[in-house]
Amino acid sequence: MGLLYARTNMLIREFSNCDINVKLCLFRAYCTQFYGCSTWKRFKITVMRRFEAACVKCIKSFFGFERRYSVTKMLCDLGLPTFNTVIHNARVRLYDSVDIHNNELVKHVFYIW
Repeated sequence: MGLLYARTNMLIREFSNCDINVKLCLFRAYCTQFYGCSTWKRFKITVMRRFEAACVKCIKSFFGFERRYSVTKMLCDLGLPTFNTVIHNARVRLYDSVDIHNNELVKHVFYIW
């Protein structure tokens, strides 16, 4: 979570006066790429909820939304996926890549895990 806040603060410092389309491109590139998130299924739900809340706070601060603004409306206005959608899509991509993998050992280890 700390890295997410740091990246968002860097974007705010450097690019706060940019156009909304530039901000969206930067935010997608720097703040929605969660390395290894497809393997996060063993985290407790409270950890995931805190991370989701951190994502929402970062979006609101970078794009200048008020604290009480509707999260659903904000994400729809910006065209950004929800935190759960990002995690779900990463898992689906991982499962798809394992399914088409040629090495049976890789498949076996993955499905045991």
